[in-house]
Amino acid sequence: MMDKIIVNLTSILLSGTGFFVVFTKFNVPELRSSFYGQNPFMIKADQIDNVTTWIFTGLAIIGLLIQVLKEIFGMSIPDRIHTVRYYIFFFIIGVFAMVWLTWGFSSVSKLIARQIWLPKIINSHSESFSKALFIVEHDGWREDQIRNKDTLKDSERYKNANYESVERSLKQIERLLDLPKNEDDFSKRIEKLKHYFKSNQ
Repeated sequence: MMDKIIVNLTSILLSGTGFFVVFTKFNVPELRSSFYGQNPFMIKADQIDNVTTWIFTGLAIIGLLIQVLKEIFGMSIPDRIHTVRYYIFFFIIGVFAMVWLTWGFSSVSKLIARQIWLPKIINSHSESFSKALFIVEHDGWREDQIRNKDTLKDSERYKNANYESVERSLKQIERLLDLPKNEDDFSKRIEKLKHYFKSNQ
């Protein structure tokens, strides 16, 4: 049976969950790196943090509303009907429930945010992916080099530099899309990424 202490503890737990938003922030080393133009990891972080903040703020507001409703309509609710041990047990179980709730809402917020940041990331990296795709499909040559490849001296040096560029591009895209690098073969990595960029091809 519910009493005012149970209501207060529930309100505290829900409101306190709002503070857990600081532990759900998107944080990777690349956020502190320098990029030419806007940092794409910052784009992703802004969207995740924005959605997460709204969700956890909503939980905190619900906790406050419970407290307000108790003050307004709680005259018929008894002050205290359970033992101290019961309240301690209730609070401990509540803490575990809030930890689980935090994990669940954090996962949901990231899924929602992904629908926002994914098109932006794909659009901003469409050109670099196309260049990487061309190099891999044309034996290491860039589009501006392939016509003159037979006249270029030390062709392996050009191709190695191009493949290094491909590695940088694919590594960054994979990191942004949360895709593990399970293959060293460029062709297989390109194939995994193609369906993300097919609408931009």
